[in-house]
Amino acid sequence: MDIVISIVPILGAGVLALMIPLGLIFVDRISKSFSDSQRAGAILTFIAFGAALVVLGSPRELGEAARIGTHVESVESGGSQLSILAGRVFNLLLVGLCASWLFAALWRRPSSPSGDPALPLLVSVLTYLFGTAVGQAFGSSEPSWTYKSLYIPIVLGGLYIQSDAKPLALARVAKLLAMLVCVASLLFAVIRPDLALERPYESLIPGLNFRLYGVTGHANAMGPMALLYLLLEWHVPSKRLLRWPAIIVALSCFLFAQSKTAWATGVILGLLIIFHSTVGRQNGGNAKKSLLLLTILFGGLAAVAIALMFVDLGGFLERHSEFTTLTGRTDLWRITMDEWRRNPVFGYGAGLWDEDFRIRYNILYAGQAHNQFVQTLGESGLVGFALLLQYLVVLAFFCLQQARLANPLPLLLFILILARCVSEAPMRAIALLDWALLMHALLFLLLAQHVRGQQQLLRAGLPLASSMRQARTVAESEGGVVKSG
Repeated sequence: MDIVISIVPILGAGVLALMIPLGLIFVDRISKSFSDSQRAGAILTFIAFGAALVVLGSPRELGEAARIGTHVESVESGGSQLSILAGRVFNLLLVGLCASWLFAALWRRPSSPSGDPALPLLVSVLTYLFGTAVGQAFGSSEPSWTYKSLYIPIVLGGLYIQSDAKPLALARVAKLLAMLVCVASLLFAVIRPDLALERPYESLIPGLNFRLYGVTGHANAMGPMALLYLLLEWHVPSKRLLRWPAIIVALSCFLFAQSKTAWATGVILGLLIIFHSTVGRQNGGNAKKSLLLLTILFGGLAAVAIALMFVDLGGFLERHSEFTTLTGRTDLWRITMDEWRRNPVFGYGAGLWDEDFRIRYNILYAGQAHNQFVQTLGESGLVGFALLLQYLVVLAFFCLQQARLANPLPLLLFILILARCVSEAPMRAIALLDWALLMHALLFLLLAQHVRGQQQLLRAGLPLASSMRQARTVAESEGGVVKSG
């Protein structure tokens, strides 16, 4: 009997070890009929819906929290059983799907005589993610390792192997997801304003006393998601009947979120788009449209400036010291940098700004340092900081390369993510069901596919820039209904 009892756990482990690869093969088989574009779109959809469900299941009360000044800015710090269950289910589904496709790709091992031109992207991001995890596990002040650090590499790997995914099809999927977020956030604000609106909120917009969180974890995530839709709408225009209503919805979310970083980023991106359209008029740009956009942009800025003339800014800043401390961020940066100085090479570890860390400093509202570079220094030291920089350099190189080939969207997305790095930490290695990962995954996949498409054009002996401009012209002429990417 004792022998049986001792054998049962071993048999159970063996059965589990056998079931995992069999399950991965089964998932790959049933999804084999889907195209690479559909698979990649499914991954982006799982990230978006998972992030929304986690937020909807979190027990936040923004109205009361705003009055006492202790609102939790991230749902990572807690959640109801529904939120926890939704997160685990979507984590399992997302990681399982991507792992099955990765397993099948490694099993088949397709050969390519010239190699994959997008491989530097994959190598650089895996170097950053795995290098950071190893440093935190063995060299940090509070060494720790979590299996969650494998999630993002698996998901990005699952996206990377969808080598036939069409960039314009992916842009349309991402645009639809961003619009669903905007529509759901406005509906949520009407149905459950206590969960979707932070109020009372001292607004810079006269007559507005709230800030829109919607179905995102924070207003600073809502603003960039609305801006993402506007970028994608510019890149792949909708049909005429839907275009302006959708733009109005996205602009409403963009303004109501009152994310100052998103507003500043929107101005920068708007100027870059106008510059691209104007300078490229000999290559198909429209000077009249550029002039109209420029007029709208600076007219809007003038309207904001006039409105601010009626606001008592001196009294406003005196009543709200968070503006002189960047909404309390300077305190978070100081504490994080103090932890980094204790271990400059590897930092504090993955537990930086977790629940125990926040309790120690009696700062319950912050789940991060609210600056990607400070966060990386604090949790991963100079090693993690160098790994992050090398990945950003690779992204910048490929984005600039695409911009020179009349394809500015990756560069604009990169600037949007980089701007968020100033006030948030969107490149953290364990935030899977997160709106920041949706943008990161979209940029990563679009770059990989454009670089691959560039190689195919070179093999065919076609001029790169003219071919890309022709594809863009087709997209605009069809009102965003593009049959091929």
